[in-house]
Amino acid sequence: MPKHESFRCGRFARRLGVALVAAYLCSAAVLVLGEEVLIRWHPRDAVKNGSGTDVWLRTEDGVRIYARYYARDPAFPTLLYFHGGAGNLASRSDRLELFASLGASVFAIDYRGYGPSARTSTEHGLELDASAAYAWLREHTTAAKIVPFGESVGGGVATWLAISRPVGGLILLSASTSTPALFGHYMPWLPAQLLVRTHFDNLHRIGQVTVPKLFIHSRADGVVPFSMAESLWAAASEPKQHLWLDEVGHNETFYRTRSEASQAMREFLSSLAYR
Repeated sequence: MPKHESFRCGRFARRLGVALVAAYLCSAAVLVLGEEVLIRWHPRDAVKNGSGTDVWLRTEDGVRIYARYYARDPAFPTLLYFHGGAGNLASRSDRLELFASLGASVFAIDYRGYGPSARTSTEHGLELDASAAYAWLREHTTAAKIVPFGESVGGGVATWLAISRPVGGLILLSASTSTPALFGHYMPWLPAQLLVRTHFDNLHRIGQVTVPKLFIHSRADGVVPFSMAESLWAAASEPKQHLWLDEVGHNETFYRTRSEASQAMREFLSSLAYR
């Protein structure tokens, strides 16, 4: 190869290497920013309408968080609802009313950094928020009647609580196997396990949950792949139930399949009420 051709090839290789490194670093930055958006940047409004009652909690580390309580039939369990990463309780007020119509009481919190709750969110902080919500409920009902219900990111909070405190059941809606695994699904070339600070290792924890479990997930979920639901289901011990949906997006469960999902939850809660 002529000398000038060799020089050109070497220069091209160097430029290509720089471009690849830059692209890799940019994708890592996008991953880190994506976690920030998912866990820490949220609307600050509170629920304004509906039949629920506002409750303010103080966590173990002194953070003041907002919650909403819907008192219903005391013979039924109480859903302790942990919402997903996008939005807050205000954006789910219609969903909270739906849950309360199933017969069970509902207690829902805005994690720290969400809605009017103080501070910013972290994995440990969300666990402290869940602990405060659980402690408040224990003043109003028995442990056997508390059913953590986690949606998407909230599935990590609910599963953590189910192995940390006595509960009566667990419901997971569109939950991932873990936060790093979810980011790694979209960016498999990055070491998500090292870059993502929020873990919520549901796949490891679900096998430790001994109470009845209900899994709800859509095969068409475009955010959390259905394969993660299958992995969680396989790792979970009996007793367990599932509702696998079709052609329903990540946030559409209680809109496009409202009747089917509501019926599955109602039957699950009824079975717990008479255990």
